[in-house]
Amino acid sequence: MAGAGYKLYSTGDVLSASDVNTYLQQQTVMVFASAAARTTALASVLSEGLITYLKDTDALEIYSGSAWVGYGSGDITGVTAGTGISGGGTSGTVTVTNSMATEITAAGDIIVGTGSGTFDNLPIGTTNQVLTADTTVSPYKVKWASAGAASLTSQTANLSANVSMPSANTFYDGPSITLAAGTWLLIGQVSIEDPGANGGRNTAKLWDGTTVSTSVDSTQPSGSTIGMTMSAFVSPASSTTYKVSVANSQPTHNILANTTTNSAGNTSRITATKIA
Repeated sequence: MAGAGYKLYSTGDVLSASDVNTYLQQQTVMVFASAAARTTALASVLSEGLITYLKDTDALEIYSGSAWVGYGSGDITGVTAGTGISGGGTSGTVTVTNSMATEITAAGDIIVGTGSGTFDNLPIGTTNQVLTADTTVSPYKVKWASAGAASLTSQTANLSANVSMPSANTFYDGPSITLAAGTWLLIGQVSIEDPGANGGRNTAKLWDGTTVSTSVDSTQPSGSTIGMTMSAFVSPASSTTYKVSVANSQPTHNILANTTTNSAGNTSRITATKIA
């Protein structure tokens, strides 16, 4: 029977018909013209492990104990090209090609979908152009176009009149500005006058009346006018008013609306630039 293994014969051993059948006939690769011819020849001696070669189909097959199965055969019967792939086959050496790659014909080309399961190459644009959505362009729906100029929204609020600061350590409101929802860069500046020659230390804060976004301190020499500047990013969720408020450790100071010499114009203001 097939699978009997190996037998070593010694000089003088008798080679019986059983040994010939078991170790030679049933453990060789038997060649048949067809499966039908094989069935006729082996019907009465089938056993697991028999190996045959069929000339009509060039198939090497092994008997599993219940059926003839192809030697080393897998379950892949063919390669079918899908979307973006070409080629394929059911036998021999099969070649598949990435159709998207072959669609590219020059450096800078990009692949753009033109519909369901379809695509085309879009040639590179010119220097400094950007890819822009445009549903009027068929079939790509995108195009190369010159970049638009950046647009920033900014606004400035100046202090309209001087603000007196008669009491020490009390915050007085200077310039204010109302902002819509978004993210803003705020820059606040104020000029503090000391007409009473009291000197002291100024504290300025940029806030919305509840939350302080930033603050700054500065010592003021007696009888001087000093400037204070601060900045902060703010992100109001809805319309919100921000202001600069100032307090001095000594009484009798002023937040100036305009410079007092050389007519240089407004000196206390808030500037806001929307960035998002």
